[in-house]
Amino acid sequence: MKDRQDQGYIQVLLAGALWGLVGLFTMRLDAMGIDSMDAGLMRVGFAFLICFVLTVASKGLSSFRISMKGLLGCLLVGIGYHALYNIFYLAAVVRIGVSTGAILLRIAPVFTAIASVLLLKEHFSKGKGAALLINIVGCIMVVAGGAMEAGHLSVLGLLFGLGAGASYGFLAIMVRIIPEDVDPLVISTYGYFFATIVYIAICRPWENPDVFTEPVLFNGFLLGLIPTALAYVFYYAGTQKIKESSKVPVIASSEAVVAALTGFILFREPLGIINLAGILIVLASIVFMSRAEADPKA
Repeated sequence: MKDRQDQGYIQVLLAGALWGLVGLFTMRLDAMGIDSMDAGLMRVGFAFLICFVLTVASKGLSSFRISMKGLLGCLLVGIGYHALYNIFYLAAVVRIGVSTGAILLRIAPVFTAIASVLLLKEHFSKGKGAALLINIVGCIMVVAGGAMEAGHLSVLGLLFGLGAGASYGFLAIMVRIIPEDVDPLVISTYGYFFATIVYIAICRPWENPDVFTEPVLFNGFLLGLIPTALAYVFYYAGTQKIKESSKVPVIASSEAVVAALTGFILFREPLGIINLAGILIVLASIVFMSRAEADPKA
């Protein structure tokens, strides 16, 4: 059981690291004049196609025959997370700025912890609480060096930011609804399928097809492959092995570390002492949370 859970920790850690590369591809698309909603459409759309092909090739079409409970769980993941999370987060960034929006997103583990205790009756030890607090402080330091864009705050923007954090925070709970015998590739395929439908309805890509040139589609494909399809396959596989959902977002916070290092190495974004201290704190919180007292009923 311990080896299985340790494997889950590694898979979620890898998922977070891959998520940290999102900025690499979205900045390329932004330089090509692609707005965030069209980038989101390509992200989930290509991820759906990639996961569908991989699933059919490795497991056959019969693997998509899952229980109604599993299908409803995938629908919840696709719409409740993949679609709503991006919509809420992008709306928040427009109103309150990138740094503040990213900071609000870092409270996701709080939502996961509360939901885990109330809905899953999960034991929440002092060790977990300490790791959670350390992680939030570290992530804030990594994202913004401890400074928020106070001049851009708005009530609506804060609500959208909290909505994004809640969507992300509840993802680990949503995945727990899906039976463990459902393959992570199947979960990803169904989730991206439902999210793609939502994005198509909002973006209506047929009204402006000239935007999707070959370079744009190629970068959109990479966005859908590396920090999306591959990342979430790792995430779903890891989450199914980790019995305590409150641990998952903290371990996945490797995303903030990789994002900061990517910005510094590739885009020459500043990385000061506070940011570096935040990276060390986040890494420490991941180790602390993975070793925190387990639920005695698990």
